[in-house]
Amino acid sequence: MRWSEIREAIRRRPGMYIGGRPDGEGAARLLLSYLVEPALRLGARRVELTVAPGPWFTLRYDGPRPRHEDLTGLDFGKGWGDLGVLMALTQVVRPDTTGGEASSPDGPSGHEMMGELDPEIFTVDEVDAETLADRFRELAWLHPGATLTLRSPAIEETWHQPGGLLDCVEALAEGMGPALTAPVVIDHRDEERGVAVQVVVRRGRRWPARILSYVGGERTRGGGSHEDALRKALLDERDLLPDGLAAVITVEVDEPSYAGATKDRLDDEVVARVVLEACQRYRTSLRSSS
Repeated sequence: MRWSEIREAIRRRPGMYIGGRPDGEGAARLLLSYLVEPALRLGARRVELTVAPGPWFTLRYDGPRPRHEDLTGLDFGKGWGDLGVLMALTQVVRPDTTGGEASSPDGPSGHEMMGELDPEIFTVDEVDAETLADRFRELAWLHPGATLTLRSPAIEETWHQPGGLLDCVEALAEGMGPALTAPVVIDHRDEERGVAVQVVVRRGRRWPARILSYVGGERTRGGGSHEDALRKALLDERDLLPDGLAAVITVEVDEPSYAGATKDRLDDEVVARVVLEACQRYRTSLRSSS
């Protein structure tokens, strides 16, 4: 399919690609999904996003540059392969696609991408800064050691979480009181089934249990197979999740199966089995934490 046909198909139904309406929140999702997150997946350790009325954006980062062919195609989830969506919904874009190795945004080979979202598509002249900030906070947990900076008229902040999911579970446990024991950390990879699982469990003294779950770095707000398997492993002798329990689970799988088109609930029995097997290894520690 020619680029002109791909571009027109994206522009006819932009909501399919940004998860909602082309408003300020949709603009934020566009920049996150097709600009910030690919840079992190490709190994960037410093990412700076500036947004201004227009809405204009500038991304500075220390990861690899996109190739010229990335700008006019779609290869979802692979490197800069999603960049065609951004190009289709952007009026002006100036990507840095020249050669050279990355070092840092401020170094001689740091990279920059600038553009203006198309006013024919987006109904506002500002990107929703709160949506950007919420996701930057999550991305800092999911990419430990990376430094993410957001600059906008409403918010200017930097996130850096060297503890990764340990920092995430501490934030999740706010108000639950001091930890009763050291957090339990599970890091398990099943090469044969192509599933990687990370879990952190913390036990405090009060408030109902809280669990966050992710698949491929995306929040699964409806939970699903991975979260259900973890909950089963954490049940106490009364078949209840104990008060004061905070847990985070992330799963990486090549081709996850979801319960619906929104992809907010995982429906994958293979993943469920891998999570249960991983938790069995840590059963004693998990039970003591719960």
